Amino acid sequence: MAGLNPQITNLVIMLGMMQVSKRIPFDDPNVLNTVRAVYLGSNVLIALLYLYIGSQINKKKDLGVDFWHCLWLSVIGKTSGNMAYAE
Repeated sequence: MAGLNPQITNLVIMLGMMQVSKRIPFDDPNVLNTVRAVYLGSNVLIALLYLYIGSQINKKKDLGVDFWHCLWLSVIGKTSGNMAYAE
């Protein structure tokens, strides 16, 4: 899908995932609990990766601003573009 408009790519992915989700029997409690476990596991993995990368950045002191301060500001929604800012 190289060279396609990002909106078109997102639409194709979304419609494809809708078709896939129609074929998954979410009425079955085992399937539903498995999907929930995979979702939870993926979120934990993403959080651990995010924290690991942040600790590596802090260890090398490559950022001019404190990573954890920017992380907290982004969590509470005090962001402007790509940079977090303090009031």
